[in-house]
Amino acid sequence: MYMVVMEYIPASKGQSLYAGPPPSPSALEAIGQGVGQALDLLHKEGLVFGNLREGNMLYLPEGEGRVLLVDFDGVGQDGKDRYSASLNPDTELGVVRWQIMEKVHDLSNLEQLMKRLSRMVSKT
Repeated sequence: MYMVVMEYIPASKGQSLYAGPPPSPSALEAIGQGVGQALDLLHKEGLVFGNLREGNMLYLPEGEGRVLLVDFDGVGQDGKDRYSASLNPDTELGVVRWQIMEKVHDLSNLEQLMKRLSRMVSKT
């Protein structure tokens, strides 16, 4: 088993989109753009993130606001690799175990993510 730590970010600098407080309404645009840019970089290399959920993102509100994708163990090659045979069916990723990974899945998951975050923000 391997782990790569790219950077330590103290809790005072970033927040989980899963366990942290809901993002502010103004942060939603930065989050959508940041995740979209990260997916574009992966997709240009022929890769699918494959696990786009709140728990796999860290929002850094300082400055213009950035969002980082974390947990890259689900990344695979577009049209070639498959989702894990142990994929939790309750993940709301819109895919099933052992399905071929496609870039369109990431884009669909980004759309669903933004809807969930918007609902969280509107409840506050």
